[in-house]
Amino acid sequence: MQEWLDLAAAGLQEGKAHMEVVSVLKDEHGIGHGHANAIVAYVKQKLA
Repeated sequence: MQEWLDLAAAGLQEGKAHMEVVSVLKDEHGIGHGHANAIVAYVKQKLA
């Protein structure tokens, strides 16, 4: 789980859009859309 949180944080900090990061989690890590979206939303809120 921490690896996915770190990947999401890195992607967002690099300036990638929310859905770009969701797509990476889905395509490269096999996470379902809902879970990937929740991870990115959580990280986005923590970085704000």
